[in-house]
Amino acid sequence: MAKMQSLTVLIPAYNEEKLIKKTILSMIQYLNSLRIKFEIIVCINDSTDETEEIVMQLSKKYKKLKYFSINDKGFGIALRKGIERSTKNLITYMPADDEADKDFIRNALKHIKNYDVICGSRYIKGAHQSTTKTFRKFLSISYAKIIQLFLSKEFTEFGTIKMFRTDWAKKVVKECKSVHWEFQVEMLYFALRDKKRIKEIPINVIYQTERESKVNVIADVFSLFKSALKYGIKLRIHQLLH
Repeated sequence: MAKMQSLTVLIPAYNEEKLIKKTILSMIQYLNSLRIKFEIIVCINDSTDETEEIVMQLSKKYKKLKYFSINDKGFGIALRKGIERSTKNLITYMPADDEADKDFIRNALKHIKNYDVICGSRYIKGAHQSTTKTFRKFLSISYAKIIQLFLSKEFTEFGTIKMFRTDWAKKVVKECKSVHWEFQVEMLYFALRDKKRIKEIPINVIYQTERESKVNVIADVFSLFKSALKYGIKLRIHQLLH
C-alpha cells in the first residue's frame, strides 16, 4: 500500500524579523488548504535580530510549526540541519521572504508521484519573475548557464526551490559539505549521480522591492563557479567509473 504524502517545509531564516511572521502564517494557511500532513521547520542560522523570538512565540500557538537555531551562518548549513530534523516523507524549502509562489508545492506534489526530484524554474513556459532589474536577471541566467555547462544541459535552472524524497535526502545530506548557496548545486549533483528522475516545473517569483539583497555578488558568483566545476568533474568521474 502506497504511503500517504506528507510534507516538511523548511524555511531558512537569517535576520528575517520583518517578514517571518507573515511568511509563516500564510504558509500554514496554504498547507491547510492542501489537506496534507505537514510540518514547517524554520531553520534559524546566526540571526542577530528578533527572528527567533517571533518564531518561538508562533510555535507555541501552532503545533505543526517547529524551529531550531544554530550559530553557523549559511543557507546550505541551515537546510542540511533542517533535512536531518525532517519527519515527513517529502521535503521542500521556501524562502523566508515569501517571494516564491507557494503553488509550486501544489504542482510539485502532483508530479512527485512519478519523479524523485522536482525543480522550480523561472525559465520555462508558464514561469514568471517580477524583477525589472537587468543585472539581477543577468546574474540569474548566468548561474543557470554555468550549471548547464558543467553539470547538465537538461536543466534551465538550479537556484530556486525544489522538492525531493526525505529518505534519499537524509542519505545524501551526510555527504553534503555546502555552506551557502552552493547547496543548490550539490543537491542537483547528488540527484544526477544517483540517477534520480528529475522534472522541472514553472515557478513564479515576486521579488520584494523594498528588501535589501543578501547576495554578495562577487563572492557568490565565484563560489558558484567553483562548485559547478567541482561537482561537474565529480559527476564525470562517477559516470566513467560506473
